[in-house]
Amino acid sequence: MAIEVDVRWAVQLTLSVLLLSALAMGAFRDNPLTRRGFLLFSGALFVALPFLLAVTSGWYWEVPYEGDALSLSGTVTVPWALAVAWVAVALVRNVMTLHSVWLTRQAIHNLPTVKDPRVSELAETLAGRLDFGRRVQFHLGPINGSSSLAGSRLVMSGEVVRGDRSTAAAVIAHELTHLKRRDDLALVALTLVLDWYWFVPWRRALREHFVSAMEQSCDDLAADLFDRPTDYLDEVFKVARSTADPYVLATALGGGDLVARFRRFGAARPRDFDVGRMYWGVVPAFALVWLVTSVELVTPRANALAWPTADARFEAPLPFTGVTYPFVRETVIAGERRIQEGVEPIYPGIALRRGIEGAVVVEYRVAVDGRVVRPRIVAAQPAGVFEAATLRALSRRVYARASGWGTEPLVRRFSFSIDTR
Repeated sequence: MAIEVDVRWAVQLTLSVLLLSALAMGAFRDNPLTRRGFLLFSGALFVALPFLLAVTSGWYWEVPYEGDALSLSGTVTVPWALAVAWVAVALVRNVMTLHSVWLTRQAIHNLPTVKDPRVSELAETLAGRLDFGRRVQFHLGPINGSSSLAGSRLVMSGEVVRGDRSTAAAVIAHELTHLKRRDDLALVALTLVLDWYWFVPWRRALREHFVSAMEQSCDDLAADLFDRPTDYLDEVFKVARSTADPYVLATALGGGDLVARFRRFGAARPRDFDVGRMYWGVVPAFALVWLVTSVELVTPRANALAWPTADARFEAPLPFTGVTYPFVRETVIAGERRIQEGVEPIYPGIALRRGIEGAVVVEYRVAVDGRVVRPRIVAAQPAGVFEAATLRALSRRVYARASGWGTEPLVRRFSFSIDTR
């Protein structure tokens, strides 16, 4: 068993994923806040793209072209086993991700709580500056971290709890920023989406790029809570040196290279969310992909509604010498396909009046919807007599839908003969 996949849909999806990945990896290098938002927006597009393209992949327009050209009007057969394997691997990865989140949540709940008035006072002050209104529970753990999935809980190491007030303030400010934005939830959601693209080689790089943007933008917001950003930087460096594993406990977010994170503080840092450039940069890029893939190069077809020539309309009546029977016989030379509807070529009146017989060999392909596209006259004898009638009939022909793209074209011979009795 197999399923049919529209070729244009597959090509558009592949190019769109490539383009979106390139934009997500290269856009907004100097603005981590916008880069974080753009990566989340890209994750949403990864979910919507297959369904959106399924609606639009059937839209295309024909451009006259003489010669052979690659056509996207067709289907490709995908084995059921391959489709089931893709879904099964994605679901297994999703289950593993959610299981990891559940284990982390349980681990945080089992940590001892911190009931230090100094910590509570610091958290209340910084939460007011950050406009963070949710109640936070503090736990004592081996590393510093936070998790909104565990119920707005913040984990602090013993060194931070027992250390300077400024050190505790830097850690609390950083983790409160994560909690306010629900960064762990955003990372889990992005991971679940990327799990369905497990075969894409740059999937891990996209996730790490999001983590980097998330940490840098968190540093920007947390540093603004202090009178001087250098106070925050000094304390974070101090914590990093004293902690064996600086990664966030909740979902292994990872702090990344601290030097790279803080190098931007020496210059002007764009901290505004650049919505205009973010979304309008995607529109022309996707428009270009859809424009290129929505063009179908076809050999011009005869107009089925074209008026007959003057000779055919105003020919002299035939003298009565018997009954004349014009015959058009179609012979299959290559390619089998069942016809759903269509008409036979009409014997040209001028040829019938003059008693001309002949044959036309035509080669053509069949689009997804069964229409005849790219017809090409291979041979005609005599030339210039029966070709137009043949193309007009083919333009009205509709074949049954069939799978398979890139198959051999259909080749038919139409023989025109006259029997006079």
